[in-house]
Amino acid sequence: MSSSHVRLRKQRVRIPLIAAVAFVIPLSSVLAQSTPTPKAPAGMTVEKDDKNKVTKYTKETSLDVTVKTEFPPSAACTATMDISFYQRNTIAAVEGTIDNPTCGASSGEYELSVSTRNDNGDITAQEFTTPWQRTDAKPLKVKTDYPIGSNVDLSRVRVRHITCTCTAAAPQ
Repeated sequence: MSSSHVRLRKQRVRIPLIAAVAFVIPLSSVLAQSTPTPKAPAGMTVEKDDKNKVTKYTKETSLDVTVKTEFPPSAACTATMDISFYQRNTIAAVEGTIDNPTCGASSGEYELSVSTRNDNGDITAQEFTTPWQRTDAKPLKVKTDYPIGSNVDLSRVRVRHITCTCTAAAPQ
């Protein structure tokens, strides 16, 4: 399973927007001491230098931003599986535990290789792919029966591949 999940989150972010404004003031008004300094438009703040000269106007505004984050499936999710097995006539009974410390809720699939030996001593391997899913951070117990055929002995069962996709973060 090589898909990745995308989480969209809407968040309000405050970004200051700065606008520098230059004023051309006639020389006669600069010389007159009673001339007031230009006032800032509504909703803006004014910064002045040490000579009471306006250097810039600042206005804050709100901007809605949507952040799109993609999580690579293998980097964020590392599931492991321990198994035990036994033969019941024509069935390979497999019990196991899937553990994933990096995620809370997660899902994926695992592939088992089941090897059997027939009466002539020939070894045959069968592959079985089984999906799994858990809704919390607890290890997942699985128990499945796989058909192996008649007149064979179960030699071994091993986990070949396990895939994992996080659907919720691990609890802290």
